[in-house]
Amino acid sequence: MVCVLKLPRKCKLGQKWKTQVTTRTFEEGTHCPECCEYGFKQAEPACLDLMRRPNEQQLGITNHLKDRIRHHSARGWTLVETTGPHDGYEVYEIEQELKR
Repeated sequence: MVCVLKLPRKCKLGQKWKTQVTTRTFEEGTHCPECCEYGFKQAEPACLDLMRRPNEQQLGITNHLKDRIRHHSARGWTLVETTGPHDGYEVYEIEQELKR
């Protein structure tokens, strides 16, 4: 099992999150999950999904389920199950717990 060290980070607007040490070298305020234009936003409703393709499976979270399914389907993934939308913060915590 690989352990990824995550440390607290705060953007220019004061929003806090934890991020991998390797991303902490970027300019302060970038990569904030709430400020970013793209990517998962915990403050928005979210879905949890399970996808598979031969000999692989992946668990994911998204604010835009249809876009995620379309993107991954083009790469050979098929949707197994999904739940949501739910509170984005709760979905994020569930994903983190499942990954542990």
